[in-house]
Amino acid sequence: MNNNHFIHTSFSQHVGFLIILLLLIGVLPITWAQGDIPLQRADKVSPTLIAAGNWPAPEAVQIIAAASGRLSIVADSVLIDFYAAEDANALLADLVPLGLKNYEVYRAVVSGYLPLSSISSLQTLDTLKFAMESVFITDAGAVDNEAVDSMAVDVARSLYDVDGTGITVGILSDSFDCGQFGGLPGTANPNRYADDIASGDLPADVLVLEDWTCGNDEGRAMAQLVYDVAPGVKLAFHTASGGLANFAQGIIDLADAGADIIVDDILYLSEPMFADGIIAQAVDEVSARGIPFFSSAGNRATAAYESPFVDSGVVYDLATDLAVPPGSITWKLHDFDPGLGVDPFQKITVEPGSAFNPWLQWSDAYFDPFGDGRGTGTVNPGAQSDIDILPFVNGTFDISLYFGLSNIGYIPLDILNADYVGQAGETFEIAIGLFSGPPPELMRYVDFADQGALQEYGNNAPTLYGHNNAGGRTGNAENDPEAIGAVAVGAAFWGTTPAYGENPPLLNAFSSYGPTPIYYDIFGNRYTSPIVEPKPQITAPDGSNTTFFFSDDEVRDADTLPNFFGTSAAAPHAAAVAALMLQVNPTLTPRAISEKLQLSAIDILGTNDVGDAYPYNQNVALPAGFDFASGAGLIQADVAVKLSIATITVKKVVSNAADAPSGVDFAFASDALGAFSLQDQGEQVFSQLPADSTYSLSETVLPNWTLTDASCSSSTGASIISPIENGQSIELAPADDVICTFTNTFDDGDSSTASEEDSVPGYNGSAQGDGNGDGIADKLQLNVSSVQAGTCWWTLASDGLQHSEVMTVGVPAEAPTTLAYPCDFLAFAATLTPEQSELQVTLYLSPRNLSIVGVVKFNHLTQRWDVLGTVDHSGDKTIVRYSLSDGGPYDDDRAVDGKIQDPVGAAALAIGEGGESRPTPIPSLSPMGLGVLVALWVLLLIIMRRRSGVMK
Repeated sequence: MNNNHFIHTSFSQHVGFLIILLLLIGVLPITWAQGDIPLQRADKVSPTLIAAGNWPAPEAVQIIAAASGRLSIVADSVLIDFYAAEDANALLADLVPLGLKNYEVYRAVVSGYLPLSSISSLQTLDTLKFAMESVFITDAGAVDNEAVDSMAVDVARSLYDVDGTGITVGILSDSFDCGQFGGLPGTANPNRYADDIASGDLPADVLVLEDWTCGNDEGRAMAQLVYDVAPGVKLAFHTASGGLANFAQGIIDLADAGADIIVDDILYLSEPMFADGIIAQAVDEVSARGIPFFSSAGNRATAAYESPFVDSGVVYDLATDLAVPPGSITWKLHDFDPGLGVDPFQKITVEPGSAFNPWLQWSDAYFDPFGDGRGTGTVNPGAQSDIDILPFVNGTFDISLYFGLSNIGYIPLDILNADYVGQAGETFEIAIGLFSGPPPELMRYVDFADQGALQEYGNNAPTLYGHNNAGGRTGNAENDPEAIGAVAVGAAFWGTTPAYGENPPLLNAFSSYGPTPIYYDIFGNRYTSPIVEPKPQITAPDGSNTTFFFSDDEVRDADTLPNFFGTSAAAPHAAAVAALMLQVNPTLTPRAISEKLQLSAIDILGTNDVGDAYPYNQNVALPAGFDFASGAGLIQADVAVKLSIATITVKKVVSNAADAPSGVDFAFASDALGAFSLQDQGEQVFSQLPADSTYSLSETVLPNWTLTDASCSSSTGASIISPIENGQSIELAPADDVICTFTNTFDDGDSSTASEEDSVPGYNGSAQGDGNGDGIADKLQLNVSSVQAGTCWWTLASDGLQHSEVMTVGVPAEAPTTLAYPCDFLAFAATLTPEQSELQVTLYLSPRNLSIVGVVKFNHLTQRWDVLGTVDHSGDKTIVRYSLSDGGPYDDDRAVDGKIQDPVGAAALAIGEGGESRPTPIPSLSPMGLGVLVALWVLLLIIMRRRSGVMK
């Protein structure tokens, strides 16, 4: 793990010698060391910067860097984050004359290098609210990439032919091509970008938007890992080493340059824990633009302490240890003892030579003069409580370690002035003192030394915080459900995964735990309830080979190539899998990618053993399912890609193929799939379609053909399928396999039928007729699945033969529609099979009078049955209106009440209500057929009147 600070220089000496040096040159008055002047609390400029600015000689650069362990100094300038009082551009105008260089502005923050000699001038700037040294760490621990197998990337490539082609991955880290790693063992270890190109470990067209001059090229190592998994991607890089504003603007610059995915491995230690800072806001912004953002969860396991502020009742007066007026500087001390006892001090056990570096924050507003920068004019008031870490060595307050930041109106943060380095025979303790303001609901410090300091009353608090905890709460992401902020990625060593014999896989013990609740919005308003994000969401492998970057050469690795450990390595692996997913489905949103990666994951049920150097959380059991250490588990590329795509199979069936012409091409159209055609029993398969997308399928119905069914079925049951005219609209679900069948029936012309009946149920009616006059009996397919009990009726079978039955079955509960006619003695229900679209129903309207009611037809667009026939009882006669249609070019529309009334030839025309007879022939019938039909109706009228006793 690489936990170097901004300048990648570890603090290894106690800062007492710095105080001595300052005294020797007269920078600090000797009376201060003797403790007979009041302690000065820092206001506007951090104490570390004040000390650096008071040192006038150029040789102070290295001394101060070694003493503080956190300053990034180039030549005579130091990297600083400047918070604007109101306008960042106005602040920049004041800083440039002071010598500010390499600066970046993002919203209310200016980051850049300021000469040490100009620090003393900062106090006079009205445009400056606060200035603090810019400190970050990367999440690295320590050419074939073993992660390919542990994530089943090889399986995904084989099954789906994916390599990330067409996708651009943007990377943010310290540097790309500084070449700081020199002198690696052996001559085959290249350490510059040109060498990576020559060896084939990186492409020659990496877009470097902005590089840094003094980094470890961790960004290039991350690029190698992405390229190993997805060798078809384009790569882009932007440094994140230039301060908070530089990091935030780098995110936006990568998005503007065309990055489809962005990944980082940086944490600025001053990023807010319990609110969203400017980097988190930049993450939300690109997430709202549809760009997934992956971020390393961190390598600090649970090296943290958290608690509400519990008043111990003890007040510490600085006059106890320093010669200051009694009562002039006092703190209410927090009670560390979780039990019935009271203990205002926490003992920290630090082995000699090891370090302790706590960064304390608490639930309070984090200063931002313009909130999210949308010009609302709402000013975030900043912190309302002032809290300090009070260091004690052998029971005495240690002024050299005291930071003393004034928090009111600024940021809720306190640290030690330098790492405490363990010394033999020393007892080191801290107190947390409330200097002013209300006690916070939650406090937490994270130890960034990562050297095994043991806390008395330690409670293994989460350490994941900052922009990797972004949750789509700010800017345009706030109202976009698909914008989820960052996907935080934990780490599992590739050698402890199922691909290498460890099943279930194990989480690296150092991988950072969540969650961290968000208490305040960017305007300084407290949320009604703290927002708890499920972080980290996923785990990916680390420990893979690179050509140059390493934190260790893992003994379980048979080769001697450098191994890249930490969540810094896991995050680019996850981003590369997302590139494979986007290749097959460019429509995937950040939320969809995160959810599918989680669904692909193998559950992690415990942590591994990483050795005595890191004592936290080794061999710890984790709960089944999601947990705040490994998220959903170890992601699997093959499953994730499968969940990103779907398949549609279109099949064509002709229901009466024996009577239909062969070799007919049925034309289909689709908004996304294009035009295609199928013959009977043919099928067309569309594979690797983007899931979560909607497709339409429709058929052009040919003359003399009827589309009797268009239905789809889903393998997952998750597809949303709705009917459209002559087809279906389908929304594909993840990993869906949809089969759509279009069934057509061939008709040789129009069909009509005549019905006769007497008083005897079961009368044999005829299903044959010659509606188009071609001398061939037409066939009319009529099927009914159920009717109400007691209803006597008959149907005409599709074979064209005479057929009769008497049915008295009940209506099943699933019958979709009950057709009730305006008569007092009859109602019925009917259900068609999936292959049907029309049904002719012939009913008895009384024991002595039979009428043809007509046709009901299923409307696929409205999902309802349309009644094409009606019955009207008026006075002493019953008028039956109906329409017969077989889908051909002819229709037969008529009304019956003893005579043909208002005959017309087109089904689209309404049946007339007038009573006059018209001699116009029915166009759908030949003259002979019309005469026969009129004769039949006259005969029917005579029979009906005779039976009613009204024959004259």
